[in-house]
Formats: sequence, structure tokens, C-alpha cells
Amino acid sequence: MRWLYHLQQRMALTQYESIVLLVIIGFALVGGGMRLVKEQLMPIPEPTLPADHAAFAAAAAELNAVFAPPSDEITASEAETPTAPSDVSQTATPKPNTSRKAPVASGPVNVNTGTLAELDRLPGVGPALAQRIIDYREAYGAFARVASLERVRGIGPKTVAKFEDIAVVE
Repeated sequence: MRWLYHLQQRMALTQYESIVLLVIIGFALVGGGMRLVKEQLMPIPEPTLPADHAAFAAAAAELNAVFAPPSDEITASEAETPTAPSDVSQTATPKPNTSRKAPVASGPVNVNTGTLAELDRLPGVGPALAQRIIDYREAYGAFARVASLERVRGIGPKTVAKFEDIAVVE
């Protein structure tokens, strides 16, 4: 017990603290030993892949039979499968691309006096970003230079590079 006294002195522990520390260490050792014994006593399970695979295949076949659509109905995959047209004149005309393209300003846009519609014309700027530019301008005042737009949330150097030749500060 002399080693316990020296440990107690070096770690500045009271007698009760050292006893609690010993109890915790004892529980940790006993728990580790129990886990080791438990792992050694457990048998290693044999691989049961073929039986599991057969049971899974049987259950899957049963579910497919229950949930299969009647043969007279067209499934979604059959409906989406394109058929080759017999005549070129019967092919549908391609639909126009209606996705929003980046608008390009026709002339210089003053970022200090520009309206929402004018700022929206800048490449890389949509209505939400244009509104943030206006909000920032109203809260902090006019921009000293175009690069100052990077202070607006959502605008970085790449976005400023897209419109720095169109945007002006006056």
C-alpha cells in the first residue's frame, strides 16, 4: 500500500479520491475480462449464405407475383420506352428550351442607382441576388467600386468577374 500512498501524494488526491479511483480501475479491469471471456465462449457462426439466398429469392418471387400488374395494363417502364417512328414526318418537333438563360445587360448598369430589373440583367445575378444588392446598398451606402459587391452575401470574385465590364459605379 506504500505505492498507493506515493501515488496519492504525487497526484494530490485525498484518501477517498484514491479509493474511488481504485474502484473505477477495478471495474474497468473486471469489465474487460468479462468481455474477453464472453467473446471466447461465443461460437463462430457458420456462413449461411446459400440458405439465406434461397429464402430471399423465394420471398422476392412471391412478392413479385403479388404486386405484379395485370398483363393488360401498361407499366411505367413500357410507357416511357420510345418506339421507332415508321415515317420521318411523324416525329415530333423538338420543344424549345424554356430554361432561364443568364440575361445580359444591353448597356452599363450603375450598381448604386440600379433598380431590381436593371440589376437582374447582370450576368450571374437573379432577382434574389439583385434584391440583396439593393438591401446592402440601402443599409451601408453606395459602393465605392464594383469589386465592393463581394461584400454582398452570395457574390464572390467569380460572379463579379462575370459582370465587371458591364457594371459601373457612379
